[in-house]
Amino acid sequence: MGRRRSSSSIVVAAVVWTLAAGSLLMGMSPASAAEGDSSGPAAAFDAMPVVDRIGGADRYAVAANISRSLTEGSSVVTVAVIVSGEKFPDALSAGALTRPAFAPLLLTRQADLPGPTRDELVRLRSKLAEVVIVGGPASVSDDVASSIRALLNPGAVVRRIDGPDRFAVSRALLNSDLAPPNPTTLFVADGRNFPDALFSTAAAAHLRTGVLLIDGSAPTLTSAELDIVKQFSGTGRSIRIVGGPASVSSALEGQMRAVATVQRLGGADRYDVSTAVARDAFSSSNPFRRAFISSGSTFPDALVGGAMAGQFDAPLLLTHGDCVPAGVMSFLQEPVVIERVTLLGGPLTVGPGVET
Repeated sequence: MGRRRSSSSIVVAAVVWTLAAGSLLMGMSPASAAEGDSSGPAAAFDAMPVVDRIGGADRYAVAANISRSLTEGSSVVTVAVIVSGEKFPDALSAGALTRPAFAPLLLTRQADLPGPTRDELVRLRSKLAEVVIVGGPASVSDDVASSIRALLNPGAVVRRIDGPDRFAVSRALLNSDLAPPNPTTLFVADGRNFPDALFSTAAAAHLRTGVLLIDGSAPTLTSAELDIVKQFSGTGRSIRIVGGPASVSSALEGQMRAVATVQRLGGADRYDVSTAVARDAFSSSNPFRRAFISSGSTFPDALVGGAMAGQFDAPLLLTHGDCVPAGVMSFLQEPVVIERVTLLGGPLTVGPGVET
C-alpha cells in the first residue's frame, strides 16, 4: 500500500550497510555471505537494509516526529490518540489499538500540552474528526483536554477512555470501538512494569488484537479479567502470555489454561522476550520488510514506536543503549527480506553503536 512506502522529512540518518560489514555483524565472513545461493538465508541480505532514525529533542518531539512520518501524505487519518508521556500504565494497552483507525499516538504532560504535540495536532487538524484521550485526569488533565479541543476544527470530538486503574483502562480499551473486531488471540502482560507490554504492541497490532494488562503477582485473575480470557477459548483461539513467571505467575497461567489454549513467550530478560514475541508473530512464513528498534531501558519512544511498527506490520525489538543484544541480532539474521531498520529515539537513547 502506498502509505507504507511514504518517506519522512524527519529521518535524520540513513546508512546503507555494505555486504562485508553486514556479514561481520551476522558472524559470517564476507566470502561465506557472497557464496550463499539465491534461496538461502544469506540471499535475504544480498541487499543490505537501510538504517534510519526518528529522533527529537525530547519524548514529545520524538512522538510528534513519528506521527509526522506515519501520516504525512496520508488521506486516511481521522483519529489521533493522546496518552501520558510521564506515566506508562494507561498507554501500554493503547498502542496496539491505534491500527484499525490508522491513528497516530501522541504524548502529553498531565498539566499542560507540550509544544511538539500541539504543533502536530495543528498540522493534523484538517484531517481529524476525533481525538481519544486514554487515561483519567490524573494522567491527562481536563485542562489539557480543553486545550486539545480548542485546537481542532468545529465538530471534531474529544473523548476519554479511562478507568479507576491501569487494569481497568486496559479492559475498557479492549471493549471499546478502537479494538479490532473478532480477534482470535490475546496478549496478556504484566501491567506493573512496562517492557513486556511495550514490545507486544507491534505483534498484537500485526495479529489484529490487543493487550490485556493484569497484575502478574495477584493470586487470581479478577472476574472481569477472566471474562475477557474466556472469550478466547475454543478452536482457533488462544492466549499469549508475555514474559516469564516473574512477570505473570504460574498460578495465573494455570487459571488461564483451565479455560483457553495458552502459550507463554518468555526469555532470560526483556531483550530475549522481545525477540520471542517477534519470532512468534513474524516469521519467514509471514515475512516483513521493516523492523523497529527502541531502547529497552525507557518507555516513551518504544510506546509510540510500537504503535507505528504495528501500522507497518513490522516487529518492535528492544536494545541496549549502545549495542544490539545477541538475540535481537540473531532474529534480524533470519531468512526474511529486511529492507529498512528504523531506530526510535535520539543518540542519547539509542546510541551510535546500535546504528553501526
